[in-house]
Amino acid sequence: MIYSVSSKRGWNRATKRDLIALKDHDKDFWIRKEVLHALVLGIRDQLVVHLTGGTGVGKSTLVSVLPKNWRNLCRNIGIEYRNLVVLPVPLIHYQGPEELFTRRAIQNNGTCDEDRPPLLAAKKAMKLNGQHDVIIWFQEVGRTPPSVQNSLISGFLTDPFYDHNGKNLGRLDACVLMDSNYQDKDNGNYLLHELDAALQSRFTLQLTLDYLDQDMEKRVLRELIDVPQDQLEKLVQFTHQLRESKRAGDYKSVPFPTFRQYVALGKQAKWPDFEMEEALRTVFYGGAGQGDREKLDSEVKNLFRDIDPDSSTKTS
Repeated sequence: MIYSVSSKRGWNRATKRDLIALKDHDKDFWIRKEVLHALVLGIRDQLVVHLTGGTGVGKSTLVSVLPKNWRNLCRNIGIEYRNLVVLPVPLIHYQGPEELFTRRAIQNNGTCDEDRPPLLAAKKAMKLNGQHDVIIWFQEVGRTPPSVQNSLISGFLTDPFYDHNGKNLGRLDACVLMDSNYQDKDNGNYLLHELDAALQSRFTLQLTLDYLDQDMEKRVLRELIDVPQDQLEKLVQFTHQLRESKRAGDYKSVPFPTFRQYVALGKQAKWPDFEMEEALRTVFYGGAGQGDREKLDSEVKNLFRDIDPDSSTKTS
């Protein structure tokens, strides 16, 4: 079942495995209640959270939409509301530990130490003096060198918090959240540095976002994509087959299907003369290598062979 975050009654009725619909601008984002519940309490208790999952499951979307849903989440769980501040730090930009803190910059015809975004985020969190819920969000930790990961331990995961020069900056009143992509490791989509064992031992809340099964995904997409029911079923069948093929090492030039692509397809469904087969190509694999495109063209053609192109039965 799917329940809106705006309904406390719905929240109370939902089981751990049911989906909660969070507001994301003009659409919804869906996540299992058990993961969301643990994440909210982990943020409040300022735990060190590791959020992992495959490409396209919505890790970044989840963290991004938390602030606009925070009041409802606090009410539903029964905790005092505080404003939620999310401070994102893209770790992929840093290649060495010293880069996390300062860099030499030109100022007034001279040079000075300029604070880098990770240190700026930490200082901003400390200025809030515990009056807010704060997330320092270290993005894509699994794609950073071990030296950077070690600096996160010595600098950002100690109490009190120290900079690279060993200066005590005070208590870091924030949840430190790090995300990583398990498919980077399992399927070699990107160059992945192994997560440092010492860093892993500092995680005090470890959560995984999984892909939805086909039935649940069809329920979600009925709210997002207005196409005939038989076309929706073929769409979900196609994306799940593509994910399985990717996991097996096929279609290396094709990205994993993502929630953002579903949103884009939903917009295309409103275009004049919309055709699902062409939309699948342009949204999911139009930029792939020629060999992969030809194979997927054939799969899509076979998949939609028994679909009536004049079908007008909508999903909603």
